[in-house]
Amino acid sequence: MGIPHLTANLRPYASVINVAAPTSHDHDEHLRLVIDGPAFAHYIYQECLRNQTKATDLTEALPSYERIGDAAVGWLHRVRAYGITVERIFFDGLLPKSKEPERFQRLQSAIKKIVIARMSEELGPWFTRGARFSEGEDVINFSKIKNKLQDLPPPAFLASGIVEALHSTDYASYTSVVPGEADIYCADYVRQHGGIILTNDSDLLVHDLGVDGSVIFLNDIRLSAENEHGPLKSLQFHPRKIARSLGLQNIIQLAYVIEKKQHFSRSLQLARSVSINSLEYIQFSAQFNSLLSHSELSDRAQSCDPHLAHVLRWLDVRVSEFTHQCTGRLLLRPPGDPVPGELGNTRYMYLPPLLEDSRKATAWISGSEIRRLGYSLLSIKNPEQPVEEVRRRGNDVVTVRITVLDLQDLELSLEILLSDLDEHARKYTGYTFIDIDQAWQIFGVKTVCETLLETGKLAPPKSEINQLLRFRHSILDSWAWTHLQAQLQAALYSMRMLKQFIDVFLAAVPVASQDQDLIQLIRRLQERFITLPLLQHLFKSHGNRTEEHRRDSETAVDDLYESLGVEEVAEMSDLLKKEKRRMKKMAEKQSVTKENLAGKRGAQSANIFSVLEE
Repeated sequence: MGIPHLTANLRPYASVINVAAPTSHDHDEHLRLVIDGPAFAHYIYQECLRNQTKATDLTEALPSYERIGDAAVGWLHRVRAYGITVERIFFDGLLPKSKEPERFQRLQSAIKKIVIARMSEELGPWFTRGARFSEGEDVINFSKIKNKLQDLPPPAFLASGIVEALHSTDYASYTSVVPGEADIYCADYVRQHGGIILTNDSDLLVHDLGVDGSVIFLNDIRLSAENEHGPLKSLQFHPRKIARSLGLQNIIQLAYVIEKKQHFSRSLQLARSVSINSLEYIQFSAQFNSLLSHSELSDRAQSCDPHLAHVLRWLDVRVSEFTHQCTGRLLLRPPGDPVPGELGNTRYMYLPPLLEDSRKATAWISGSEIRRLGYSLLSIKNPEQPVEEVRRRGNDVVTVRITVLDLQDLELSLEILLSDLDEHARKYTGYTFIDIDQAWQIFGVKTVCETLLETGKLAPPKSEINQLLRFRHSILDSWAWTHLQAQLQAALYSMRMLKQFIDVFLAAVPVASQDQDLIQLIRRLQERFITLPLLQHLFKSHGNRTEEHRRDSETAVDDLYESLGVEEVAEMSDLLKKEKRRMKKMAEKQSVTKENLAGKRGAQSANIFSVLEE
């Protein structure tokens, strides 16, 4: 994101801020921050990677959602200790259609990173075992893999995880998932109220931030690592002041020229004489007009429906986008109302690639039927509007058309799901040491296994499921295990999506005009989903549980496999060993071939450098 080289060229015109130590009350000024949520999320993730020093396995090497959420809250606490006020934190909740090419490109880039990682037959070379860190603990040599971790895409649910973490803190009152782009909401707020935008997106230098609006880049902030009571330092950019000092009306003129890859001094000359009435310039500047996007649903919520506003404000970023694509007019349309033309447009759900085996079918196949229930629920009044998922297929990004269910099939499917959830709840109340988090994880395993069996594949060995439920690798170098973990995440996240779709439906749709049996069914499902844990708990490690907990967990898996009629299959470790032997034989054959070729050359010269000399 952003205009390449714009920030670097404007650094000489930025001012330095130096906020006194938290223990001092001698602050130069009262700083008010408006935070660009997506930029903040990625910054915190990178900080977690930088601060990681040891790990016992892959799940510890990659920061967990719990660790990322704690780091985000801790970072805000530390900044606030300087007397700095955090006024707003905005997260994307709806991106414009013009961003589609960029989004496809980003998804393709993420897939490419996973494909490159998978080119190694094993995870082992990435996670070379190091020295013992403490008694009995075999620890990865973390310094060797830090760069490799940077090569992986960030966690798929990064922004959503941080939004959830903030929800349970005193930052909740000014955190919002908005029906538009976060940067535009940041710019609009600062233009009206003043303040500093905290971001890493140089586009925010180009927006009109008003007389007092300014920008600080997250990467410029310096907090003393040695002394937590030391000063806070950074550069502060005032776009209007900088534009004036450069003899420009605004920074848009300069950004317009720099984007054409001109040298700065040359760009400055051209910017001063740019034709602001040209069609090309008008089209370029339009993206920085900071006009707030919205939907009819969000307008209604803000004006007269506080409950709906609360639901929309805390939606998962992907659920939010799908919801606003439906628009309030669609959700609230009376029966028999004609469908407005613009609502015939396709609705998209962008599903990020998980850390998975790129040689297998996407992990998102798990939970696909659960997601379809959510799409169908928001399509009750407009089943003809197409729905497509954007997800990985092989090494590419593809769109997959989802057929929404008609009302009769939807009601039947919801009844089956409710029955499954009730049966699952009854079964797992009998296990003393299985808590609600793991009960949901086991239901996710059930979903994964059912999907595999329905597609003609084998269910995983029970021993691997037991390791999975502890979120610990049993085989460090197994891509099969990594893919299984991704399948479980996809299934659990799909349940989270359905939960929120149900919340939206009941908050937005006039229930009096709906079939009351359906409404009661949906409300009962909503009650069951109340206990669905946060992301950080859904994917949390249970590696340190007691022996009693382990025994209950394994018994529960035995019962699950018996109920599914699954027979035990070969251990993944055995399958992996067979695959290793096959690869070893292939390598030996290639080696023999190379030796034969080398032998022919060796008849001409015994000098090992002769090939280089020829």
